[in-house]
Amino acid sequence: MFRWTPFGIIGHNHGDYFIMQGKASREKEIDKLKKHLGNVFWDRDRRWIILFPEGGFYYNRVESSQRYAKANGFPHLEHTTLPRMGAVKAILEACGPRDEENPEGMVKSRSSSKLKLLKDTVGAIREKKYVKEMKPPIKYVLDVTIAYPDGHPHSLATLALGTRQECEIGVNYRIYKADDVPFHDDDKLRDWMYERYAEKDKMLDTYYKEGVFHKGEEGVPVHFPYWKIVGQYCFWFASFYAQYKIYGWLAWQLWALFSSIISFVFF
Repeated sequence: MFRWTPFGIIGHNHGDYFIMQGKASREKEIDKLKKHLGNVFWDRDRRWIILFPEGGFYYNRVESSQRYAKANGFPHLEHTTLPRMGAVKAILEACGPRDEENPEGMVKSRSSSKLKLLKDTVGAIREKKYVKEMKPPIKYVLDVTIAYPDGHPHSLATLALGTRQECEIGVNYRIYKADDVPFHDDDKLRDWMYERYAEKDKMLDTYYKEGVFHKGEEGVPVHFPYWKIVGQYCFWFASFYAQYKIYGWLAWQLWALFSSIISFVFF
């Protein structure tokens, strides 16, 4: 749904990828994601990939996540849902740490035929494998946990209209080396991810009860000046108006074209 909104159009131009949910298209979507990363992450010289592993709204997934956890002996989560592995594995396989001894896509120099070596080299360049090898891979996984007052996040309406009262939002950062993430083994990756989310759930529970993620630890307040907030609202209103005018003009042109075609055919 979001891909057809102004947010989605901007995301598409930025190189974002929208994954279609569903068991029927899961494998195809993962393959498409890998190809997308090859075309966007390396070609555009990106350094960050932002991923939401839960893959859906909390209120839509919490019950099914808890049932699945209970049936399979996985952690019971109250404030989060069990993450999905497919996109995490695909991202780390495509852009993560590489085997230094035999990196993926490198043409072996011990080719018995110079013609074959040239052919392999051209093929690797066409598949952009050398581009991948020349760019630095993902070295770290930054785990971000966000806590909203009383566990109620901002809605699109409150963000757009500013109707919610001023509040504090807690953000916790933890960093891991990408080499330490066992993405080559599905079971180990699942256990690693579930363990991280069990820790997240515990941190959120502590935050909602104590006001801090870890007892005895004080955070660093970050204040947003009002002039910046007002400036952002002015930008978004101006952007909305500009897009409204552009889409309206395009719709009118299409209608005029359609009307002229109908008139030509029937009259």
